[in-house]
Amino acid sequence: MGHPPIDALSKILPEKEGFPAKVDILAGRTLSKGRGWWKAILLVRVKYGNQEKEQLRLYAWQWNGKKDRWSQRQKYNFSSKGQLSTIVAAIQTYHGKEMKNLGSIALFKRVSELEEQLEEVKVRETRNRLPEMEMDLTAFERMMKKKSVKEHELEVFLHHHFWMFGGKYRRAHRETWAGLKGRNDFLLEKATGFYDIVELKRPDDPLFSGAKTIRMSGELKDAVSQMALYLDYYYKNYLSHKEQTGMDILYPKGIIVIGRRNESQKNVLEAHKAVFARNIEILTYDDILDEANQIIKNLKKRARRGSDAAP
Repeated sequence: MGHPPIDALSKILPEKEGFPAKVDILAGRTLSKGRGWWKAILLVRVKYGNQEKEQLRLYAWQWNGKKDRWSQRQKYNFSSKGQLSTIVAAIQTYHGKEMKNLGSIALFKRVSELEEQLEEVKVRETRNRLPEMEMDLTAFERMMKKKSVKEHELEVFLHHHFWMFGGKYRRAHRETWAGLKGRNDFLLEKATGFYDIVELKRPDDPLFSGAKTIRMSGELKDAVSQMALYLDYYYKNYLSHKEQTGMDILYPKGIIVIGRRNESQKNVLEAHKAVFARNIEILTYDDILDEANQIIKNLKKRARRGSDAAP
């Protein structure tokens, strides 16, 4: 299932690069630029703990001639649907019927209405899906306890139950085009229409080795090397691959899932995650379990709120 509000916003905010905001920018449009000030509205992706979400923001930057750069002076988040509706109503009241261009405002109002409708649909879907998702999680937990679980078995399961990677993904795809030498395990399609690459290793594969000097294990090195080749392929063949497959794999992130959590190596893992963060995300199977548990917990809360609000 797609995300109508995000898709609609992306169409009217076509610019994507060049803004001086230090966030993951999905789309944006300059509102004004001149006399040392640059103001824009951006659709961004932000991370709160282990969760990512899209957010609409207003930015204002001022030119700093001494440092030869734009410095952020103002930032405002449209944090909730109710907030957005109030803002739109206030603007319409302020300008009245004399305002000539209400097209964008009307669209934002429609986006707010779509978000409310989408939330109602999600609540209904949640009530129907929760029992099945809890069964999926139990099956995955049992799979993690098996000593002889195979990579292919994990690939089939997580491809089918891709929701365990987080709510920002709406589909999972297997790469079948012959132009790709070697094959990643599968691709995760985001709500924005772009993709990330998944490479799975075994739960019993070590991430690091050594006692005094801790180094990446051979299994993790191989996974990073494989992912580097996948990323390089998509960077170099973006247009031809899109023409052949219709898939918009622009600047994907590589997701490596390997091993189990080891508290004694926690700091080492975090250091490696920070180094690879721009292009590659290293997850353990415990991270996937945590994400799945958190998703179910959040959905239960949403379902309860929906039940309380129902007449």
